[in-house]
Amino acid sequence: MFSRAFFRIVTLALLALLSQACTRKPEEIAMGSVKCSHCSMIIQDARFEAQAMTSRGRHLHFDSIECALSWAAQSGENEVSIWVRDFSRPEQWLTLEDQSSNYPTAILVRSPRLRSPMGAGIAAFGNPTDAKEAAGRLSGNVEEKSQIITFLKKEWAGANR
Repeated sequence: MFSRAFFRIVTLALLALLSQACTRKPEEIAMGSVKCSHCSMIIQDARFEAQAMTSRGRHLHFDSIECALSWAAQSGENEVSIWVRDFSRPEQWLTLEDQSSNYPTAILVRSPRLRSPMGAGIAAFGNPTDAKEAAGRLSGNVEEKSQIITFLKKEWAGANR
């Protein structure tokens, strides 16, 4: 027969595997090989890449922050994690939704001089100094996510339908 110690080890191992399976984190993709889940453009510029993960663990990939936020507004998903790339350091992910995540919170900059894939001119930064410098250099503004969403709903969506 099996000992209690054996069952404890098996139980702990299964719990460890289960916790890894439920980890909410973005997936790495090959640039130029995946379509945006919102607009169907090929994702080519990592500086603007965004991802969402639904409550059921489904990953969605976006070519821009504006596509990710537009999808989130239209999806009806209540529990969604959204990550964006740091414009200055595209290898680093930032969070837009989950303040308790292991990723730094994104600081958003909007400027007409930022050439984002869908043209809304939105980029994310992980460092406040980088965000302020970029906003100044690009004649833009550091904005809250709610301000970006308002802009997307009122000004950008109508012009890009």
